Amino acid sequence: MLVPLLVVAGEPAAKRKVRVTHYGYPGDPNVNRNTRLGLGDRNNILNKDSLAVSPDLNDVFPFGSVVYVNGAMLGLRHDTTNPKWRNTIAIYDPTGAFKGDFEAYIDVPAKKK
Repeated sequence: MLVPLLVVAGEPAAKRKVRVTHYGYPGDPNVNRNTRLGLGDRNNILNKDSLAVSPDLNDVFPFGSVVYVNGAMLGLRHDTTNPKWRNTIAIYDPTGAFKGDFEAYIDVPAKKK
């Protein structure tokens, strides 16, 4: 006889709308010295999988974490965007290959009580 398994979890994650864009491309008006050198905000080397998140997403995506949007892996958090940006994930794009910003959703874990 099979016994049903009941999984008890905390509150479900909330969905949060974000804008996915790119940075570090030729002619980027927001580029900074580190980005021009291929470095993140911790003087770490950026690569093809590097992403930056806006400061308001620091708690959701700590440095080095995997970033998922719409349920799919987008890359790894290796940098932080312009402090004025909100709800933004930016793909490091030194060759300018990224085409078109888009809106997406991320899962934000419920806050612990």
